[in-house]
Amino acid sequence: MAPPPWSTAVKTGVHREKPPVQEDWWYVRCASILRKVYVYGPIGTAQLSALYGGPQDRRAKPNRAKRGSGSIARHALAQLEESGYLSKTKKGRAVTPQGRSFLDNVAHEVVKTLPKAAPKAIAEKAPTPAKEAKPEIAKEKEKEKEKERKAEVKKVPTPTKKAKPEVAKEKEKEKERKAEVKKVPTPIKEAKPEAPVKKAKPEVAKEKEKEKERKAEVKVATGKKAKPQEGKKTETPKESATKKTKKGSTTNESGQGTNDG
Repeated sequence: MAPPPWSTAVKTGVHREKPPVQEDWWYVRCASILRKVYVYGPIGTAQLSALYGGPQDRRAKPNRAKRGSGSIARHALAQLEESGYLSKTKKGRAVTPQGRSFLDNVAHEVVKTLPKAAPKAIAEKAPTPAKEAKPEIAKEKEKEKEKERKAEVKKVPTPTKKAKPEVAKEKEKEKERKAEVKKVPTPIKEAKPEAPVKKAKPEVAKEKEKEKERKAEVKVATGKKAKPQEGKKTETPKESATKKTKKGSTTNESGQGTNDG
């Protein structure tokens, strides 16, 4: 296997800004592709380019997911197929028995180089430190102490409040009074006699009659006209006014004659 001549100046994808810095990056990528085919195979170039893709920086715009280089994946698969580690199928490239044994041997050698404690630490997780349980003896002592405390509390009698003698006597007296009040029958209320009607005095009645007569006389003297006598003619107001004017003229004439004489 040999890297192509353009491997020193090519980027591994659109999402990358510069080409890879490592000198042996081609061999690393071929080994990684062989491992991917071993795990996910059979697989094609489109899926491999998606696995080696990433987000593209578009400055102010939000990033977008982009695929990796497809030509790198095709050239690497072709070289691995020529070396006998991969083979073509209808669904894509798959690992050959030669390639599977090669990967298993490499993995076995890598495991030997690792420290012995490392696999155990990875396989077996360290147990979380649990809280130390109290010894059984301490628990039994605590239970005994609690029982003794409860027994002491039960033995001590609760002090009852004694009522004062004066207050007790007053309460007894009130009870006796209430009992006496209940025994005494309530008196039935008698109906009140009706008040006698006051009779008017005879003198007052006479005075009232006299007042009525006086009022009648006053009305007759002031408002009511006298009835005309039979046989005499009643004068109208116009006739009475003409008579007065005639009398006044006669008096004036008589007065003027005296002055002339």
